[in-house]
Amino acid sequence: MLSQNDLKQIQKIFNPVQVDVSDLKKDVSGLKVDVSDLKKDVSDLKTDVSGLKVDVSDLKKDVSGLKVDVSDLKKDVSGLKVDVSDLKKGLTQTQKDVKDIKKDVAQTRKDVKVIISYFDREYVELRKRIERIEEFLRLPPEN
Repeated sequence: MLSQNDLKQIQKIFNPVQVDVSDLKKDVSGLKVDVSDLKKDVSDLKTDVSGLKVDVSDLKKDVSGLKVDVSDLKKDVSGLKVDVSDLKKGLTQTQKDVKDIKKDVAQTRKDVKVIISYFDREYVELRKRIERIEEFLRLPPEN
């Protein structure tokens, strides 16, 4: 058996070990709190990442929708280009038609001037004949 003295010696040896174990228990307790906090942080991060995944999914859908819209706009612009091209062709034809009409109007004016000139000469000739007839018949002048 161990003597009292031996027990005291053993106690002296284990006393610092007990203090070290007590300190280790405190450290472990602190680490448990840190691990618990880290677990909570990881859980929060998982929630955030999950939310971000949903946001990314929504953005992908939005981008897909925008791609469809851009494609539709490109088709619309292409159609408008065709319409503009057709309008330019139509404008060119209309300008040519207007030019032809102006030529026709100018020719018609010339023709009208020739006709008026002809009838003016004929009128003057008829007027001279009427005056000669009136003189011959000795009719009084008309007022």
